Order: sequence, then structure tokens, then C-alpha cells
Amino acid sequence: MLYVFYGSDAESSRAKANALVQALQSKHADAELVRVTQDETGDLNLENLLATQGLFKSSYIIYLDNLNDLYKEWSKEEYKKMHVSGHVCVLLAERLGVVVLRDLEGNCDKLVESKASKSTGKFNIFGIANALKSRDKKRLWTELTIARLSGVEGEGVAGMLFWAVKDMLIKRQNNKWSESELKHLAISLAGLPHKARRDAVSVFNALERLLLQV
Repeated sequence: MLYVFYGSDAESSRAKANALVQALQSKHADAELVRVTQDETGDLNLENLLATQGLFKSSYIIYLDNLNDLYKEWSKEEYKKMHVSGHVCVLLAERLGVVVLRDLEGNCDKLVESKASKSTGKFNIFGIANALKSRDKKRLWTELTIARLSGVEGEGVAGMLFWAVKDMLIKRQNNKWSESELKHLAISLAGLPHKARRDAVSVFNALERLLLQV
């Protein structure tokens, strides 16, 4: 079985995928969850996982979390193997190309696209960097909300904020932050996308928690 969740509203896609996994675990307590993130693809042997027989007896819930490079490499036959296997495969992606979508046609049990809603606000990525530099918590939250509604990727926002922190450290001209605070923030931002994937939360939610503490 293969369930696919994707689209520009990454937070909604992840919430739906997580809800399915939680429902499966509640219904089939003996089904082992195998969750693979982008940083763990080196250890992924899909053929071995799919070779195990049975349905929820010595079987897996295989959660493929944004393995974007692999999705492009896999063939139609590999998607078909997941579809007809006795395991439940949950595939999460922010974007799927035309070729992958074509290969998934007829080879998945459910294909769910979540589109980000359009916003009248216009996101200026430098605005959130300036809000961080001025340590304006209210403006930070506002800019982050606009970014989320505008369909901007959370990883891009985290990268811009990391750049802003490095800029402050290099110039040493900011009286809103101490050097130790900036170094700690830089470490937190550098590892935030990976930590968010590991904790199965959106990058935006992780950013919001971090920025509310500044």
C-alpha cells in the first residue's frame, strides 16, 4: 500500500501524513514504524523492507520523509512494488515533478495534494532578517506568518536568518545581541531544519518556537 502526501502547503501535508501514521499505529500496535529522512537515505534498503511478507504481522509502516532526490531516481516499478506490498508506505514530499506524478498514477492508494493558500501580504525575505537584527519579536512573528502564507519554504527562511546572524557576528555593530547569544542562535538555526525533520514537525513551527524565545 502506498499513500502520498505532497504540495506547497508543507505543514498541512506533514500533518495529514502524521495523522495517517498515528491512526495506523493505534489500529495495528504490532506494526513497526520505519521512518527515513533525507539524512538517512544511505541506510535505506527498500528492496529488503518490501521483501518481508504479511500484513501488520512482522510488517512495517514505512514513512519516507521528504526523500526528494530518491523520488526522482525511483522508477515506476519501484512505486508499483510499494503499492502492491503488504506494508504501508507513506511518502511525504513538498514537491513532486511531472515524471514522478506520472509514475505514481495507478501505483498508489491515495495521492493527496495540499496547496498553500494565497495571501495578500507580500513577503520580503530581508524584512525578517532586519526584524531579527533589531530583536523585534512582534515583527519577527508577523514576517514569519506572512512567509508561511506566501508559500515560502521554511528552509529558505531559516537560511536567511542564519545569514543575518553571521552578518551581525562579522560586523560586531549590533547592540541588541551579545556575541554569545548570536553564537548560540547560529548553532540553533544551522541545525533547525534537520531537527525539525527528525522531530516530525514543520520547519516553520520549529522557527516559531525558536524566535518566540529571542
